[in-house]
Amino acid sequence: MSLVDGIVDLIKYGELKDFDTLIVGYEYLFKNMAFLSELNVILDILFEDRNKDGKFNIEDLKILRNELESGNLLLITKLTKSIMLLLTKFKKIKKDKLSEMTETFLVIVSYGLISKMSLLIKQEINLSKQNYIRTEIAKIIELLNSKVDELQLVYEISQFIYTTLKSTGLWCCGDKVAKYLLLDNEYKVTKEQLKETLTEKRLTIELNKKIDDLSKYLLNKRKELIV
Repeated sequence: MSLVDGIVDLIKYGELKDFDTLIVGYEYLFKNMAFLSELNVILDILFEDRNKDGKFNIEDLKILRNELESGNLLLITKLTKSIMLLLTKFKKIKKDKLSEMTETFLVIVSYGLISKMSLLIKQEINLSKQNYIRTEIAKIIELLNSKVDELQLVYEISQFIYTTLKSTGLWCCGDKVAKYLLLDNEYKVTKEQLKETLTEKRLTIELNKKIDDLSKYLLNKRKELIV
C-alpha cells in the first residue's frame, strides 16, 4: 500500500486517536511548536470562511474541494511552495532525495488537513456528516497528491530553492543566518501570495454570482414585459 493510500485509509476508517501514527519519524517537525505555529498560519489561510457564515464548516469544505477539483493550479502551487519553504526552516533540501521530500510534504499536508478534520468532526454529532467530512478530506488529499505529482511541484520548488541559494553562494556554505533570512523572506512572500490567490478566487466567485443574479433578474423582467 502506498503512503497516500495508507493516509486515505486512515482518514476514512481510523479512530481520531490513531492519527498520531502519521507523525512517527517526523517528530522533529510535529513536536516543534515553531513549526506547528507556522503550519497553522498556512492552514488558516487555506481554511478560510468561504460562505461568510462566521466559521469554517462542511459547506466551506465542499467549496475548497471543488476549487481543487476544478484545477486551481495557482492555489495548489502556492500551497505546496508555502509548505516546502516552511520545511526548509527545519530540514535541508537534498537534491538527491526528492522522493523523501515528496513523502515529507505529503505527511505535512495530511497532518494539517487531519487536524482540521478532527475539529470539524468534533463539532458534528451526526455520524453521516462525520463520514462526509472524512470523505471530503480524503478527496482533497488525493487531489493534492495527484496534482503535485503530475506537475512535479516538489521537484520544481526544490530546484527553485537550490537555484536561489546557489545564486547567492549560500547553497553549500556561507552564513547560516543569511540563508535562513533569505528563505524566510521567500516563505513570507509566498504565504501572502497564497492569501491573495484565495481572495481573488473568492472575489471572482462573488462577481460571477452577482452577474448570474442580475441576468436572472433581467430575464424575469423581460418575461413580465412580454406578458
